[in-house]
This record gives sequence, C-alpha cells and structure tokens, in this order.
Amino acid sequence: MQNCNFEQLNQIINVSRETYLKLEKFAALLKEKNHNLNLIGSGTANNIWERHIVDSVQLAKYLHQDTKIVDFGSGAGLPSIALALCGYSVTSVESITKKAGFQKETALLLNLNINIVNERIENIRMQDNYILTARAVAPLTKLFKLSYHLLKNGNKALFMKGKNYKNEILAAEKFWHFNYKSYKSITSSESVILEISGLKWK
Repeated sequence: MQNCNFEQLNQIINVSRETYLKLEKFAALLKEKNHNLNLIGSGTANNIWERHIVDSVQLAKYLHQDTKIVDFGSGAGLPSIALALCGYSVTSVESITKKAGFQKETALLLNLNINIVNERIENIRMQDNYILTARAVAPLTKLFKLSYHLLKNGNKALFMKGKNYKNEILAAEKFWHFNYKSYKSITSSESVILEISGLKWK
C-alpha cells in the first residue's frame, strides 16, 4: 500500500475529504523531515501510508468519537497526530524535544487542535477519563511501569505490539495483574492491538 485513496481509508474510518487531504500532508511532512529528524525508520519512508498512517488510524475502530486520548512516546505524532486529524481529543506526550517540535510545527501547518507536551510520561498527571495509547515504545512490562500512575484509576490502554506480544504478556504477568483483549492489526498479520484494563501490581 504505497498510498491509500479516500475510499480505502473510509473502509477503516469515516473521514471527510478535508481530513484525508490533511493526512496526506502529514505523510508528506514525515517523509520530508525524516532525514534530518529521524522520525521514522528509513526502511518505511517509501511506505508511510500503510506502515504509519493506516497503522495509526486503525485504533479508531476501538475508540468512541468523544474519547480523550493520551498518547505517550509519540515520536513523530504516531498515532497522536493521525488520530487528532481524525477528530479525536488528543494529548501527545513526547520527551525528545526535536520530535515534539516537529509535532508542534505540523499542528500549526495543519491547523490542528492537539495538546503536545514535551515531557516524560512518568511526570504527567491527568484528571479526566481517557484512553492511554502507545506505539512502538517499549516492551509491555516497561510500558506498565511507565504508565501505572495513569492506569491504576481504572482507565484503559491500547498498546500496539509486534510479533513478540505473547512473550511480552507472559513476562508482564509475572509482576502484574491485568485484563487484556487482543485485536489483529490490519497492517501486519503478526501484530496486534492490546486493550489493557484492571492493571495492578502483584
């Protein structure tokens, strides 16, 4: 999937043509700025739509439109900016200044309403109900350690995981109690989206 036309995208999530065009601009910005900022893996630069844009917006299948999202380790804004472009209320947490700066520049260029925070997730405190998201950040055990303070109040998480997700679950179960559901990724037969709830230390 070198690109994704409007009709193909609408089979995943209903968006306006204006939103589609903004997602196209986002993809172009990722490719343009990647050489200097190392935003995405160089091997994925020619397949940004499938590997990054579609991979990110598929989370919408498991979100209500009024759901607030806290995305951490968001890097270039994946999935945070992609989901914000689709109309979600998003707080994007990224500790690397140059990547947070890219997100802020992109938000300005695309007239996007998104809260971008240049900070570590361990230092973030949120009062509202929200869904926590993370993509390609860390193994599950580390994700739990980083975000426990945001999940212990009953909020859920959607973590995007690769082919080793079963081993990550087994490793995490040694230290944590949690419930999970797994949803198959539409961009990789080996990847899943894990819905996490009820997280507690053992």
